[in-house]
Amino acid sequence: ALQIPDCAVGVDVLVGFPGETDIAFCQTYDLIESLPVTYLHVFPFSPRPGTPAAGFSGRVAPDVLKQRCARMRRLGREKRRVFYQRFLGQQVEVLVEGTRDRAIGCLKGVSDNYLNITFDGPDKLMNRLVWVWVERLEASGNLLGSVAQTS
Repeated sequence: ALQIPDCAVGVDVLVGFPGETDIAFCQTYDLIESLPVTYLHVFPFSPRPGTPAAGFSGRVAPDVLKQRCARMRRLGREKRRVFYQRFLGQQVEVLVEGTRDRAIGCLKGVSDNYLNITFDGPDKLMNRLVWVWVERLEASGNLLGSVAQTS
C-alpha cells in the first residue's frame, strides 16, 4: 500500500535495449502492470555514437521495437486513466497555466499530483492556484472540471 495514496508516480521505460528478448519484455511489462504507477515515459532504444551500447549486438528489429513501444504506451494510458478516475467528483487545487488550451479555448492547469485538467474561467485566474471540481474524464484521457473557488 502506498504511504501517500494520491501521489502520482511516473516511470521511464526504455524499450528494446540490445538483447531484450520477448520474454524479457513481457516480464518488464508484467512488472509495470502490477505496480501502482500513474504514468509512463516510454522511449525506444536508439544507439548513440560513442556509447558502449551503440556497438552491442542483439538489436531488436525495428518493427518489433515499434510494437513493444505501442503496447507499453497503451499500458501507460490505461494506468493514467485509472488514476484520473479516482478523482472524479473531488476538488483539487490546480496551478492555472498562462495560456489557454488551443483546441477548446478553456483554461488548463495541473494539480500537485500531476492531474492535467481543463475548465472554463476568466483570464484573471491564469498563473494562480484555484480549486477545481473534477467532473469528467473524456475518452481521449483529458480531465474536465469547473472552478470551485479561488485561493
